[in-house]
Amino acid sequence: MKEATPVSAIVLNYNRIAELRITLTDLSAQDYPALEIVVVDNASTDGSQEMVRKEFPSVKLLAMTENIGVPARRKAIDVCSGTYLVLYDDDCSPSTKSDISRLAAFLDARPEVSVLLTSVYRTRSDFYETWGLERFAVSGNEKEGYEGLYLFGAGTAYRKAHLLKTSAFNGDIFWGDEEFDAALSFIANGFRLFYWPKVVTNHRASFVNRDKRKFYRRVVRNHLLTFQRYFDSWDVFQLSLKEIFYMSALSRSAFPYVWLGAIDAMKIARAVRAKRLHIGREFDVYIQKEVREHRYPGPIQWVKEQIALKKNRKVKVF
Repeated sequence: MKEATPVSAIVLNYNRIAELRITLTDLSAQDYPALEIVVVDNASTDGSQEMVRKEFPSVKLLAMTENIGVPARRKAIDVCSGTYLVLYDDDCSPSTKSDISRLAAFLDARPEVSVLLTSVYRTRSDFYETWGLERFAVSGNEKEGYEGLYLFGAGTAYRKAHLLKTSAFNGDIFWGDEEFDAALSFIANGFRLFYWPKVVTNHRASFVNRDKRKFYRRVVRNHLLTFQRYFDSWDVFQLSLKEIFYMSALSRSAFPYVWLGAIDAMKIARAVRAKRLHIGREFDVYIQKEVREHRYPGPIQWVKEQIALKKNRKVKVF
């Protein structure tokens, strides 16, 4: 009988002790025999670290001395023993006791898969954040998974060796759709990404540490810098205009923070551009599907997509 491949589940936490307790309880109930659970805590002041030590003594705790944002995930990876990694936020959990087992079995059987995204269900709002992603797949099906530019910060599995060859979660992005930059980093290194909706991750979407204004400022900044890092000058120009226009429309009363994010990006854009990464032509279809058709289509198609998202996100749980 084949020995189970070691898996490390990494939970990123910052001042969400109640949510963290739920996540660790769900992870501790997993039926996978070779699972290591690691919490990386960004210098919480709400007793999170003490709770982990007392209530979950078998969990490995990496206590940061300051809040460094999502790059803390990279710090945690350095102390993990797993061949595969499954990343969660403090307010995200596997939806069944067999989630880790199923993800590990998928990666065991599919060596060409570097990243495997699950379906992400927002429990408090009753919708799927991943609704409709299969429409922008390069190839695939529901059973075998869809290939494309798929990566979320939580509910995603990785081959550790491949992730360490990328710059994912390790740079100038503190927080705010760091997944977009990370996904592009994987294809820049020749790795393939898949979405498998048969496994569902529950996202409770905690209200703690959420600020709409900070969200738009950080996301716009990060997107504009991501364009500089991976795209040619003409694409940077077009995508940047769409980013500012579309995010201004979505942010409504918070639209001034969209422009503050743009100003933040301008301050270091030249330095980021100087370290531009090349994406191979074999991944052009990834860019076409996710970037030009999904994230940044023409204005009319973008409006249609927003309407479709609001209407159709409530779909079945597999």
